[in-house]
Amino acid sequence: MKVFALTIVIFCCLSSTSGQTTGGAVEETIQISAEVVKLFDAGRFAEALPLAREVVVRREKVYGLDHIMLGQSLRNLSYIELKLNRRFEALANFERAMNIYEMNEPLSKSDQDSQAEMFETIAFVNITSGTPARSVSKLQQAIAIRERLNGAESVEIAGPLKSLGQVYSGQGEFEKAVPLLLRSLEIRKKMAIEDPTDNLILRETTACALHKTGRGGEVEQVNLKFRTMSKSSSEIPKDNTVNGAGLNGKATTLPDPVAPRLPKSERESGSVVVRVLVNESGRVISACSVSGPRIFHTAAEAAAFRAVFPPLKVDGKAVKVSGTMNYNFAL
Repeated sequence: MKVFALTIVIFCCLSSTSGQTTGGAVEETIQISAEVVKLFDAGRFAEALPLAREVVVRREKVYGLDHIMLGQSLRNLSYIELKLNRRFEALANFERAMNIYEMNEPLSKSDQDSQAEMFETIAFVNITSGTPARSVSKLQQAIAIRERLNGAESVEIAGPLKSLGQVYSGQGEFEKAVPLLLRSLEIRKKMAIEDPTDNLILRETTACALHKTGRGGEVEQVNLKFRTMSKSSSEIPKDNTVNGAGLNGKATTLPDPVAPRLPKSERESGSVVVRVLVNESGRVISACSVSGPRIFHTAAEAAAFRAVFPPLKVDGKAVKVSGTMNYNFAL
């Protein structure tokens, strides 16, 4: 909603300087844009869509194909398309908007902020669509813009740092992930960003990356330092999590891991310990192999994610459970 309100202000300011030459068409387009904002804020995305498309067509005619105002209109159209699950159309229009933004550099501060937001949104769509590798460059560009606008320790940069670190972790590039994840945690601590579930998952992802890079000895220190984002380190964490220790016997569904096929000469056996976090519904939301033969780590984590547990309640309230699961791999 902030995005649309800001865009209208820009439209009004720019349009008022050219209204004498374009007459009522510009004023009418401003009114249509305002109606798009109203419909978007009201959640009436299907009604907003044709109007947003009309604004794009009108701005193409008035300003041409490379004007920043057309880029702003395409950006707004893209957000509406996302709300309507028109992902491919949204991505195409986002890319078109980004090209126009690049052609109009140097941009105003507000347009740079919108540009960073678009990079982050495109990255999020790629991550949730199962193509996280495509998000790397977008997140890197968003971070660069946020740093330039707000500084290296700004609250705005914590999100894209976390996302990029998680993407690297998912790709097995833990050396790249660790500094980004730790930096995001540091910013959240400094700014006292209290989002218990998000902070907990970030902590778990960081702990996993540290284990994977041979820095498991630092995990306890990291957990103690960031157990709460309050500036008071003595405050009790609010993530509503209990320690369940060994969890294999508590699962209602416990799929066996699918071991990788190896040549006879390379086969080995062993036990893999997976550190897991189970949410209030009994679903595993974080899994990280912390010991055992590395060849089996991925298979053990995949099996852990498929496990299901009965919801655990404390004083009548569902809680998250942290603990470990063990998987044995035989020759």
